[in-house]
Amino acid sequence: MKNLYLALLFAVVAVNSACSQKNIIDEIPNEVDSTFKSMFPDASKIKWEMENSKEFEAEFSIKGVKQSANFNNDGVWLETEIEISAGELPKSIIANLDKDFKDYKIEEANKISNLEYVDCFEVEIEKDELTIEVIFSSNGELITKQTLEVQD
Repeated sequence: MKNLYLALLFAVVAVNSACSQKNIIDEIPNEVDSTFKSMFPDASKIKWEMENSKEFEAEFSIKGVKQSANFNNDGVWLETEIEISAGELPKSIIANLDKDFKDYKIEEANKISNLEYVDCFEVEIEKDELTIEVIFSSNGELITKQTLEVQD
C-alpha cells in the first residue's frame, strides 16, 4: 500500500511539473521566441523561466555547452551566459582571484555578454558560508563584486 501511495505521489508531482513548464512556454511572447530562435538557431534542451514580470530566461545547450539568455517582454536581448570550467578562465583572472580571494573556492564560472559588459567573466566564489559573485573584464580587471549569500 505504501508503494501505491509513493507511486501516486510521484505521478502527481510529475504531472504538476510538466504542467508548470507548459504554462511558462505558453506565456513566452512571440517577440521573445522569435529573437531567441534567430540568435540561437542550434539551441537544444530549451527550458524557459520568468526572471521577473519583465524578463524571460532561456536555459539551453549548444553542442553540449550549457548557456542561458535573457530577454525583456519586447524580445530585446539582455544577456547571454556561457558556462565554462574554472580552467577556461583567462590567466589574468586566475591571478587576481589568487591574489585578492586566495581562500575562496571557485563554484561556478561563466563567460557573459550583456548590455553593460561585452565578453566578460562572471565567477561565483565561496569561503565558509559566504558566496560572492565577481565580474572581470577579459584582461582580468575586477569590474564588480557582490555578496550573494551568507548562510546561517
